[in-house]
Amino acid sequence: METIVLEATVRDGKVKPNVIRSQKKVPAVYYGEGVKNMSLAVDYNEFRRAYLSGGENTIMDLKVGDTTHKALVYQVQLNPVTDAFSHVDFIAVDMNKEVTTHVALKFVGESEAVRSEGGMLITQLTEVTITCLAKDLVHEVEVDLSLLKDFNSVIHIEHLKVPAGVKIEEASDITVATVQAPKSDEEIAAEEAAEAAATQQAMDAVKAEPVAAEEGADKDKVDAGAGEEKDEKSDKADKADKAGKADKADKKEKKE
Repeated sequence: METIVLEATVRDGKVKPNVIRSQKKVPAVYYGEGVKNMSLAVDYNEFRRAYLSGGENTIMDLKVGDTTHKALVYQVQLNPVTDAFSHVDFIAVDMNKEVTTHVALKFVGESEAVRSEGGMLITQLTEVTITCLAKDLVHEVEVDLSLLKDFNSVIHIEHLKVPAGVKIEEASDITVATVQAPKSDEEIAAEEAAEAAATQQAMDAVKAEPVAAEEGADKDKVDAGAGEEKDEKSDKADKADKAGKADKADKKEKKE
């Protein structure tokens, strides 16, 4: 793999990061075991080119003055609004020590089951975890789709080929890719019917909501009317009771 070279300059820690960014540069730091920490700045476009080419799992030659440091992009911060690079962490790499990192899967070739039988490619993974010496680090692992000859074919982790010294950490029987057979006309029709029924049910539920609300309002009115009628009858009974008592009292008084 072609070595990615990125030039950086030492920056004054007193200069605010926004000033660095206004100069079309990205503030950065370099650190790691056994190395001196450095505050750096890298050209925005040059870093973008290097990052898009190598990503976070490619060792770069980070040139600072006359010295070249082997480094990995450890962390990248983006502007939350523009997605522009706002800061980057470089970590020092000892080429003779093991590293564990994630690398992308690159699907190559063509499946006979897709090309001739009209199947649909189903990918279960997009990356794998590898362990190797830093000097043996690869940027990606290829997946040969030509192994998918029919609908019963499956590509597992064990089918992936990596260079000597590189170990894939995932279990060997984990599925990477398969091909799904095309659906029959009956299956498509059944799915469309089920979807149409679900849509109709949802529409019916929406239409039923105002009716239910109306019925609820009418019931409240009826309940309220019944309550008022009950209160009115109660008032009349109280008045009649009071009138009866008053009448009895008058009669008693006249007798006396």
